[in-house]
Amino acid sequence: MPRTTPGTLNRLVAATAPDLSEDDLQLLRAYLADRNADAFAELIHRHGPMVFAVCLRVLGHAQDAEDAFQAAFVVLARKAGSIRGANLAGWLYGVAVRTARGVRIMRDRRRKHEAHAVDPQAKAHDYSVAEVRELASIVDEELDRLPEHYRLAIVLCELQGRSRREAAVELRVPEGTLSSRLATAKRKLAERLSRRGVTASAAAISATFAVQASALTPVSLLRVATTACSPLAKAAAEGVVKSLLVSQLKSVLVATGLACVFLVGGAFGFGRGDLPLATAEEARVEPNLSVAAPPGGADKTGPTKAGTRQWHLPRGNPAQTATSEATLPESLSIQWTYRARDAIEGSPCVADGVVFVGSYDKHVHAIDLVTGKLKWKTAIGTSKASAAFHDGRVYVGTDLGRFACLDAATGEEIWSYATEGEITASANFHAGRIIIPSHSGKITALDDRGRRVWQFKVTEPVHGSVAIVGDLVYAVGCDGKLHTLDAKTGKELFQVDLEGQTPSSPAVVGDLLFAGTMSSEVVAIDLKKRKRAWGYQSNQPAGFQGSAAVAGDAVIAIDQNGMVLALDRATGQLLWQYASQEKNSGCSPVVVGNRVIIPAGKTTLSVLDLRTGKLMEKLDLFDEMIGSPAVVDGRVIVATMRGEVHCLGGKSVASRKPDPPKQPGLPANDDKVWLHFAKVVGDDAAARELFDRIMTNTQHLLLLEAAAATSDVHHLYHRRRDTLNAAAEQKDPRQLGLSRIVPRPLDDVAGWLLLGTFPGTKVADPGGGTLQFLDLDYSPKFLTDALGKTSPIEKPLRKLIAAWLANRGDEYSALKAGLNLALRYEMEDSLPTARRVLADYSDPKRTGEVKAYSSANLRSLSLLLIGKYGSKDDLPLVQKHLDDGVQVSAVIREKPGEFRPGYAVPIDGKDVTVTVGDVALAIAIQLRGGDPRGFGFLWPTALDGAKVADPLTLGVIGFQSIKDREAAHRKAKEWLKKDSN
Repeated sequence: MPRTTPGTLNRLVAATAPDLSEDDLQLLRAYLADRNADAFAELIHRHGPMVFAVCLRVLGHAQDAEDAFQAAFVVLARKAGSIRGANLAGWLYGVAVRTARGVRIMRDRRRKHEAHAVDPQAKAHDYSVAEVRELASIVDEELDRLPEHYRLAIVLCELQGRSRREAAVELRVPEGTLSSRLATAKRKLAERLSRRGVTASAAAISATFAVQASALTPVSLLRVATTACSPLAKAAAEGVVKSLLVSQLKSVLVATGLACVFLVGGAFGFGRGDLPLATAEEARVEPNLSVAAPPGGADKTGPTKAGTRQWHLPRGNPAQTATSEATLPESLSIQWTYRARDAIEGSPCVADGVVFVGSYDKHVHAIDLVTGKLKWKTAIGTSKASAAFHDGRVYVGTDLGRFACLDAATGEEIWSYATEGEITASANFHAGRIIIPSHSGKITALDDRGRRVWQFKVTEPVHGSVAIVGDLVYAVGCDGKLHTLDAKTGKELFQVDLEGQTPSSPAVVGDLLFAGTMSSEVVAIDLKKRKRAWGYQSNQPAGFQGSAAVAGDAVIAIDQNGMVLALDRATGQLLWQYASQEKNSGCSPVVVGNRVIIPAGKTTLSVLDLRTGKLMEKLDLFDEMIGSPAVVDGRVIVATMRGEVHCLGGKSVASRKPDPPKQPGLPANDDKVWLHFAKVVGDDAAARELFDRIMTNTQHLLLLEAAAATSDVHHLYHRRRDTLNAAAEQKDPRQLGLSRIVPRPLDDVAGWLLLGTFPGTKVADPGGGTLQFLDLDYSPKFLTDALGKTSPIEKPLRKLIAAWLANRGDEYSALKAGLNLALRYEMEDSLPTARRVLADYSDPKRTGEVKAYSSANLRSLSLLLIGKYGSKDDLPLVQKHLDDGVQVSAVIREKPGEFRPGYAVPIDGKDVTVTVGDVALAIAIQLRGGDPRGFGFLWPTALDGAKVADPLTLGVIGFQSIKDREAAHRKAKEWLKKDSN
């Protein structure tokens, strides 16, 4: 009989850690390690009732349900080692539905020419009422078709009877998110059933789910558990196993006579020799670049990997290879964000469910891994260094050379040690000693009480951490040499010239050490021969400031130009390269399975395929990253120079439409984002379509839920603007070295607009900020189409823009853009904002002539909007600005062949200028029912014989000379005075 191999166990640990509950993970580990009977019995005890209930609902027949139940657990036994990124309850649910379908198909074929007889045993059980029995045959099929995040909410809460709090903890999402998913899942399920002609109330669906409670008795469970698999169960299991294989596998049936479960003692006892096993084909580890290393450290075949639940050092392990055994969800999104008061340059470390980081704000922060909430923070001084964890303590260095040891549980300082130079590196550990480099060039070993044990002096600063393998310490620095030290004594054993400064940490695998240099070279040192093994010289003059990662046969490094290189570990030959097109300030890659995680310089976190270098995913994190990511428990933790720590994991929220309203305007669920949207935009079919488009973007959804949860969200709004601006600025392929603006898609813009309607976003951005992603200089097609009369979302989008504009406070760029949009696309709803701006706006950030111009520009735009949609009631406000002489526009009229440089001073009598007073007077005439053109106002386009389609446009109301302006103003004011009488 084939046995489960250690390779299968390694794959299980890597594949299940992120999403399996700890109990399920330990049980599966125990089963695969030595076919532990009790572990498999406990899995049936935990999940068997739900699996049997699913099978019974699909089949409606007790004996058939038992066959499908047996088949489901045969599949679990055979595929346990390949469950990747799945919640076990959800995975088993899907398997149960498939095995039940398989049994039904085979049963129907067998009975094709037979009259269907009612099973008396099934009658005796009477598992459900008539309505539930009618639903039962299809409800699980439709539930299985729901997106995983919705299906899991129902599986855990309705089928397994977990509380919402318990389910939220297992899925690692807020309880409110779980409740929203559950409500949406039930609604979507009802819609699916309706399309199949089944009208199901919420009560009927809940009753269907409740079959589980009465479906399975201890007697029936014991009978199923102690019965050998029937041929029908074997065949159903085989069909599901085949469907789950990634590639074509040989069909290997479970050995004849295999018992799903044998009763040894108690309700769920097992016989060790009769447990179902993974086949040899399934147990084989597929070859790939991420070769698993045996426990205990680096060896000759593969790099040391960090565990799935800890990341004690900034590069994951003492050998600094930056590889992890953890697996990640199929796609990443922000689960939470924590904000320090200043930049975070160093890398985070994670231990026992807590993230530790140092910051420029002079504190070390301890953050809960699951919730993102602060547990404690302790002042130590400005820190650029990465944090490290060891034996219940956190170690962080400062820019003044202070090295602090803190209690990881409380943050209390235990001791500190003064070095003679800035510390930017993390500590590393060996046999109770803490080894720390500094810019003084000294590498110091301390004992656990902070007393110096030994010290080694390098001639130049050491920026990166040391690597430790066995009893050897490997240090590189600005002197361009590798120093190999005895970890016990600090004595140098040998050194090798790297031929370039190395400001990063080395990585060690077996007999090879890898480091990137500022001489644009990645170097491999043969530690046994104590000389260079190979060197790869980059074809562009960009040094390697960050550390390399080593995974399987590949060495991954990033140069300062953002070029990611994958080199053959043995030969240095280039395997692939990826151009991130972003400058790299020293951040370093991390490898998780077959994914390379790249903090690509400015604001982007990229995920590449380790085998090919192809881009798999790209996330906007809004600001520059310098440190390495930490990978633990299915999450990626990154810190930014904006002082933010982001936790990335599986999608914590999902795209959804709001529930149908109980009564007009009131949604049935408690989705705060929808409630806010409905309040500012409305609740009709068009509004719901726009809302759905916005919420299909997970990034928007996360930001909007954060905005709905707190009032302090202005930083989210302004940061998202910066991200959209950066994304809009793209290299122009037609003009080398130049950029062009590519407007962002409507969904991006609409999501940002909705974010800007929350009250907390009204705070002005201290740094100002343009809105180039809107590209308003050229009427962007996406806005023109969306705001067209035939667009299904035209009306709600207009309301959304008006609500966003009304919430802008003193933001000059936003007010200017919004008023221009309102004028260009005829948005009457923006009239109240125009009145507010005209009445009291004054640019708070600018001074002198610049302030005068920016304020005057907004007043002019507001006047034009009032002229379009206002009434005589607006005249008192408009007339306050009749004598405002600040120039807001000019038209320079050049003759053929004449050229005057930009920003030329207008020539009186030749060029056309426009002042706020000109606009105010023209609008006053318009509101009184007159025509400004009859008073001498000049539309410059008319000078060239063109017809003026719309006189109320800034830049076309003005005068060619001061004399003409004065005459027109006198005439207009006299008319207004006379008309008012």
